[in-house]
Amino acid sequence: MEGCLPILADSILGTYFEPKLAKSILSEGQRNHELFIALKDSAVVGFYLMAKTGAFLVFPYLHLLAVKTSERGQGIGVLLLDHFETLNFDAEGYPFRPKVFLLVSSENLAAVKFYQRQGYSKKAEFDDMFGEGDTELLMMKDLGMKKKTW
Repeated sequence: MEGCLPILADSILGTYFEPKLAKSILSEGQRNHELFIALKDSAVVGFYLMAKTGAFLVFPYLHLLAVKTSERGQGIGVLLLDHFETLNFDAEGYPFRPKVFLLVSSENLAAVKFYQRQGYSKKAEFDDMFGEGDTELLMMKDLGMKKKTW
């Protein structure tokens, strides 16, 4: 988890979290087995944090995804996002047509385009979400139909 803090602080996401809050959120994710990291030569180069039923108490929610600045553009974000989707598609139980959700700042055009390239689409817009003038986009991806196991 300690390797995630500087990556978060160095990203646009770091503007939303004071260090104490960031550490608390990441620690909780680690305790809940919802924090996943990408390693390169045993160094943390990216991570994501999810809430297994964070969207509407049913669907997985991607709370954070960040890649070390010097490692961006090398496919690490795609690998992390693919892991998140695969993990949640393969999860047992409801729903049979899994969807995953995330919020992204409309100002973070690179992230919005990244998620769109990965198949996410805008479902809602929230003005002044975390502060005045901050517009957040709720994005969703339908992962397809699962086989029923009953």
